[in-house]
Amino acid sequence: SGLLNAGGSYAGTNVLVSIPQTVTSGTYRVFFTTDARNQVYEHTANDNNASAPVTITITQTTADLQVTAVSDPPSTLLSGDQLSVFWTVRNLGISPANSAYWNDRVYLSPDGVLGGGDDVYLGSVQRNGALAPNESYDATRTFTLPAELEGAFRIVVATDFDNRVVEGAFEQNNTAASLNSLIVSLRPAPDLQVTAVAAPTSASAGQPFDLAWTVRNFGPGPANGSWYDSIYLSLDQILDEGDTYLGYSSRPANLAVDASYTRTASLTIPKGQAGLYYVFVAADAGNQINERSRESNNLGYDPVSMQISLLPPADLVVGTIDVPVNGVPGRNITIDYTVENQGENPAQGRWTDSLYLSSDDHWDVGDLLIGRVDVQANVPGGGSYSRSLTAPAPGVNPGLYHVIVRSDILNHLPELNDANNLRASLDRVDMDVEVLELGVPTEYDLASGAAAYYKLDVPAGETVRFVLDSISNDADTEVYVRYGEMASRTKFDFAANEPFHADQTLTIPAEQTGTYYVLVYRRAVSGSQRFSLTANLVPFSISRAASTAGGDSGQFTIKIEGAKFAQGTEFELVAPGIDGEIYGAVRKFVQNSTVAYVTFDLTFA
Repeated sequence: SGLLNAGGSYAGTNVLVSIPQTVTSGTYRVFFTTDARNQVYEHTANDNNASAPVTITITQTTADLQVTAVSDPPSTLLSGDQLSVFWTVRNLGISPANSAYWNDRVYLSPDGVLGGGDDVYLGSVQRNGALAPNESYDATRTFTLPAELEGAFRIVVATDFDNRVVEGAFEQNNTAASLNSLIVSLRPAPDLQVTAVAAPTSASAGQPFDLAWTVRNFGPGPANGSWYDSIYLSLDQILDEGDTYLGYSSRPANLAVDASYTRTASLTIPKGQAGLYYVFVAADAGNQINERSRESNNLGYDPVSMQISLLPPADLVVGTIDVPVNGVPGRNITIDYTVENQGENPAQGRWTDSLYLSSDDHWDVGDLLIGRVDVQANVPGGGSYSRSLTAPAPGVNPGLYHVIVRSDILNHLPELNDANNLRASLDRVDMDVEVLELGVPTEYDLASGAAAYYKLDVPAGETVRFVLDSISNDADTEVYVRYGEMASRTKFDFAANEPFHADQTLTIPAEQTGTYYVLVYRRAVSGSQRFSLTANLVPFSISRAASTAGGDSGQFTIKIEGAKFAQGTEFELVAPGIDGEIYGAVRKFVQNSTVAYVTFDLTFA
């Protein structure tokens, strides 16, 4: 930099230049070029900016990665077994590895030499970190042998397979093989066959029917894993792509040799289907179990065809609905109702009625389900049926609610008019929530999958701590809190829902005066179902500091949990001892009255 006058000169200082490790050994000429970027205007004198060459001899020094040890395999294994491989790689070169990572690959080879197209790739392991001369590392990995592998193999490990490390003349010695061979035999395969299918001789379109079938393993090996069986309707005794799929049933367990299982399922015949049909079952329909050459015999069917008839249309109309005067979310309520068949034809078969709570007399997707009633009946034209449902009331805000009944919710029955299957009760249920008093524990029994609801009035500026104590230690419980509206597992302001915890503690800032709604949900429980819930106001305090250590080289931040924090709250770090030094916060962020993030600086502490 600077001005260079005409006739002037400057002397360059010694510059240390790194020669790339990829440069191979040999004799080279070194040139020095001035104004290499043509920043100086020289008119026609640009052709003399290079110096005369200086000859130098370069000797390339590189790493030399070699696999120095490969573990011997067991003498025999079956295809699909686990194989653990251990190996050692050492840098026998005079330079460190120039890459900070590379990949080692593991193969099975019939002759112990890679190449020839007969090697079986098992997997790779990434090495992270350079390797100095004469340093080594050990690696181990467990691989799953291919399901169809068979033969004698040696383990071969190839280090730096992608050639990320420059090794010059030593690139060809990166593989090593185990001394002994592994004999892999084909694992005996199962042979799943459907041995029996039992369908009814008659059924109705749009209606469910019950099916039973049996699958046996005739193969020499067990069927390990999970699979599913699929069910079809066919007009003939040959299953093809044009046949009707009805559903599937999962099989989540192993099946030993010569063992069998029998499954039952309720399947619904599509509307409009009529005629004589055969019911087929395809075992392991997704081919998740390797049966090798025995995959073509997985089908079975009932040799007696099933007569499917079209039902004449009925006309279900919801009649009277009797509801209780009061209800509590989470507690059982009983609803009695009647449905009339105003059509001329009978309503026969099976169908489902659904009951909802609604703030008005019109059903919409926001109305919460109380429960379902499965109906199996033959209701003549002009007749009716009555049913009763006792179920926990859903979590709704306090208020008056209609009960809405939707008959045949799944449309299993053919009807002249589906629009009149819905009706709201004339009377309404007065829903209210149990009050949770501050400082007073409340107890209740809560089964798996059940919920309990509470409400609590809190003035603004307070901090509330909810403590849930389950009698059983084998419980999985959640707590949710929401201001102004009923809490649910998907709509809440605060939550304590760590999985597999029988007890939960939740501290919340009450930033607004009003009602806070609490949901206690029990995912699972073993033993006593009883729990207690207590809510207490918490005074100004610190309950937890998320970080317990900080270095003396700079700043660190602590998450502090407690109660009644404010923007003006001052946080200090005090060293132990009577005259412990005090460190003030250099920065703070008060998220709310229960959580603050505080930064301290302990440089030179």
